[in-house]
Amino acid sequence: LAQFSTLTFLLLSEFFPSAFCATFGVNIYVSEKMTWSDARAYCRKHHTDLTSTDSQEESEELLMLQKDDDSNNGWIGLHKDDNGTWRWSGGKNTLFPLWISLQELFVDRSCVIQSERGWQMRNCEEKFPFYCFQSSLTKYKNLSRAAFDITMF
Repeated sequence: LAQFSTLTFLLLSEFFPSAFCATFGVNIYVSEKMTWSDARAYCRKHHTDLTSTDSQEESEELLMLQKDDDSNNGWIGLHKDDNGTWRWSGGKNTLFPLWISLQELFVDRSCVIQSERGWQMRNCEEKFPFYCFQSSLTKYKNLSRAAFDITMF
């Protein structure tokens, strides 16, 4: 039964990674300033993705990560996609539609930083430090993909 549960978990995490990432992992502050897309590429290469937050407490925890940095802000994964829909960089829709409706006045701003004053929309080409999410499932992702490939003839 334990083997079945582990295999099920690994397969589900492979096909629905964003559903599992929020629970298993840590946030990392990167002080190097980059554009939003460069920051996302960096996070995806070295960690898992840009950070997404679901609560005020998580946002405050992000600010604590940069307490020794003068910047006081950084990119998070929230952005407006090509269809004009606000999503997290992992593909999940945001849970904060009221905040978004208030920000729609800023047409040229499609990416979001976390600052001491909360979320702020910014032009994606501006350069800021950023927050990456490191999933503890990353080490299992390649293993589950390899196992899946072997068993599927």
